[in-house]
Amino acid sequence: MLSSVVLLLIVSAWRLISSRAQSILCPSPYLIAPCSCEKSILFTVVSCTGLSDISDVQKSLGNHFSQPIPRLYITNCNISEFSSASFTNVSVIRLTLSNSNIRLLSDDVFDGLENLGFLTIEDNPLKRIPTEALTKLSNLSTLSLAYDQITNVKSGSLSGFKRLRYLTLTGNHISKIEKGSFPESLNMLSLSYNQLMTLNGSLQNLTNLRWLLLCNNGLISLDGELDNLESLKGLDISRNLISKLGQSLSKLSELRRLNLAFNNIHNLGTSLKSLKNLEYIDLSFNYLAQFDGHEFSTLTKAKRLDLSGNRLMSLGSSLSHMEHLTYLNLSMNHLHTMKHSEVMWLKNLKELDLSHNVLNTFNLTEHDLANVKLLKLRDNHLICYPEVLKRVSNLIELDLAFNFLTSLSEHEFDGNQQLHKVRLEGNPWICDTHLLHLLSMLKTRLVEVSGKPHCLQGKAE
Repeated sequence: MLSSVVLLLIVSAWRLISSRAQSILCPSPYLIAPCSCEKSILFTVVSCTGLSDISDVQKSLGNHFSQPIPRLYITNCNISEFSSASFTNVSVIRLTLSNSNIRLLSDDVFDGLENLGFLTIEDNPLKRIPTEALTKLSNLSTLSLAYDQITNVKSGSLSGFKRLRYLTLTGNHISKIEKGSFPESLNMLSLSYNQLMTLNGSLQNLTNLRWLLLCNNGLISLDGELDNLESLKGLDISRNLISKLGQSLSKLSELRRLNLAFNNIHNLGTSLKSLKNLEYIDLSFNYLAQFDGHEFSTLTKAKRLDLSGNRLMSLGSSLSHMEHLTYLNLSMNHLHTMKHSEVMWLKNLKELDLSHNVLNTFNLTEHDLANVKLLKLRDNHLICYPEVLKRVSNLIELDLAFNFLTSLSEHEFDGNQQLHKVRLEGNPWICDTHLLHLLSMLKTRLVEVSGKPHCLQGKAE
C-alpha cells in the first residue's frame, strides 16, 4: 500500500512543478559545455555531470538562457563546498544537487534563484539543514534533503519557509527533532528511514499536513503526537516498534490511508474507532491473534484491508461493517477454516488472499465469492477441491499451488468461464485421465496453467 501513497505524493509534487515549468530552446552545445541541454515536449533539462569546480556552472550557463531553466541537474560531481555566487545569472525553476560530495553550502549560494520552486539536495555528506542558504529562496514549495547525513533538526530550521508545501528528509540519521522546526504550511512531510524514537511534539503545529511518512524508524509511541493533524489524509508508520495505539489516532477523522505494517501491535481495541473515512488499512506483520468484533465497526468506507502475517485463527464478526471492501489479505496467519459467517457481508470483494495458512476446509458459499476475481489458496492443507469454487462465475485467477490435492475432474472448472489463469504446482497429483482431460480442456479455453504435473506435461502439450 505504501507504494501507492508515495506515488500519489510524487505525482502531486510533479504537478505543482509542471504547472510552472515549460520547454525552452537549448543554446548551442559548445556554449554550455561541459553541461548539456536536452529539450522535450514538457521540459527542457540541463545536466552538469562530473564537475570538480562549481564555478563551471556559472561559466557554462550564465546568460545563455532567455528564460528560467525548467530543470537543472548537477550530479556525480566532487564539489565539497558550494560557494557564493555559484548561480550568478542562472535562473532555475527546479534544481537537483545529488551525489556530489556536498558538505557545505555558503549562506548566499542561492542568490539570484528567486524563481526556484523545487530544490533537491540528496545523497550528499551534508550534516545539517542549510537554513541560511535556503532563506533566499522565497518561492520554494518543495524541498528534498533525502539520503544525506543530517542528524538532528533544530527549532527554526525550516519554520520560516511559509510557502513550503512538500518536505522530504528521508534516509538521514535524524534522531532528534526540536519543537518549532517545521512551517505550518506543510502538506506533506517524509521522515522515513531515520533513527527517531520519539517525535518530541515537533508535529503539533502542522495543521495543514495531508501526508505524513514515518516508516522505518524506532518509534515506540505516538501518544499525543498527532492530535492536531486533523487534516491528515495519509499516514505511514510502518516498520516501527509501536505495541499500543491507544487513542493516538483518535483525532484523525479525515484519514484515508493508514499503514501500520511491521509493528508490535497485539490488540487494536478502539484505536480505529474515529477513523470513519478510512479506505486503505495495512495491519500486516503485527501480532494480532483475535478480534472482539468491534475493532472495525466504524470503518464502513474501507476498500482494502491487509491482515497478512499475523496470528489470526478466526475472524468472527469483525468484518461485518465493511461491506465496501474489495481487497482482503489474510495470508500467513493460522486459519484452519473459512466460514460463511465471517465474510457474508463482503458483497463487493474482488480479491481474497488466504495463502500460507493451514486451511483444510473452505466453507464459503457462491454468494460469498460472487464478485471475487482473484482467489489465492496457495500453501494450505486442502485435500479436496472446494466444491463451491465450481460456481464462482467471475473468477479470473485461482492459485491452488502447494496443497495436498491429488485429483481434479475434467469438469471442475466448467462454471468458471472467466478463468484466465490457474496455478497447480506443488500438489501430489495422481496422473490419471481425468487430470489429462482437464488440462486439455483448459488449453482449449486458452487458460494459462502454471505447474502442470510433470508426468502429464508432455501429454498436455
